[in-house]
Amino acid sequence: MKKRFAAVVMTAAMGFSVILGGCGDTSSQSASSDASADLGAPDASGGAGDFGASGDASGNAGGGMDKPPGGGSSSQADIEYTANTELTDSTVLSGQTIESTGTDENAILVQTDGVIAELSDMTIIRESEDSTGGENSSFYGVGASVLTLGGKIMLSNSTITADANGGAGVFAYGDGVAYVWDTDITTQQGSAGGIHVAGGGTLYAWDLNVETNGQSSAAIRSDRGSGTMVVDGGTYTSNGGGS
Repeated sequence: MKKRFAAVVMTAAMGFSVILGGCGDTSSQSASSDASADLGAPDASGGAGDFGASGDASGNAGGGMDKPPGGGSSSQADIEYTANTELTDSTVLSGQTIESTGTDENAILVQTDGVIAELSDMTIIRESEDSTGGENSSFYGVGASVLTLGGKIMLSNSTITADANGGAGVFAYGDGVAYVWDTDITTQQGSAGGIHVAGGGTLYAWDLNVETNGQSSAAIRSDRGSGTMVVDGGTYTSNGGGS
């Protein structure tokens, strides 16, 4: 199902993830949406322009979110993330290709508080026949193409293609904040949402072109612990069952 969004603001509390596409039809995504003014583009310091109640000018999400209670196959604290490229210092990258083929690894990972990763004109490829997907991917971002657990990721004018179970496009968890604009995201397998928040993560999106094709892979998705997601413009298409 294809959705075209004007400026919408979606904030999910525990147990509200279906409305953001965690398990249900994408037609429910607009049910919790409030029309708002156009959002300001983020600046190089990690600020996000005008977000009203959902965020302040420093890019911090409005309101606190509890961490998820754990459960499923593991708790987030038990997970050892692996990545093709982990950014541990504030970084500016442009025009690079990053290809990830490892089992259940992230192509790009930021998990250090205070890090600002500015990425533009990137080609990000996530491919793996052996990745498992499932709850660790849906709840905690294991195997996502781009994952932030802490710090900020600012991604623009880029392309993400993922053909791996659990290969979400951009995933924000916990203290992680992601800003994504003018970017194409395509995912093929299960548990691979287009833009995804969980565990209280925060994600802002402008004018994205997102297509997902796998089971339980909504183009706009939230799961355990939910989070805050602000979407302004763009086209979002979910083709897979349960998406």
